[in-house]
Amino acid sequence: MNDFEPQWTSILKELEKNMDSYTSGQQSIYWAAHQRFFQNLCIASKVEKAVQLAQKGVQDGFSVVFGIQSTGEARLNEFSKKSLQNESFSSLR
Repeated sequence: MNDFEPQWTSILKELEKNMDSYTSGQQSIYWAAHQRFFQNLCIASKVEKAVQLAQKGVQDGFSVVFGIQSTGEARLNEFSKKSLQNESFSSLR
């Protein structure tokens, strides 16, 4: 996972360098994307094992249920959308 961090740091440096005013709304968008990326990476690393456990459970005659929890991502996306309407990443377009 550490291989990705330098790339995120590079993106952050470019954003800060190329923006006249790097606002708190833009910082929130960056850090939300950063967190979502690493969260999804962690989840993806668990999929293969979850599938193995589910297949074993089915073979053993059990019903398999995966619990899915809300991460609040919909609310975050709503905030990001509103922030982007007020502030733009014009250098990224």
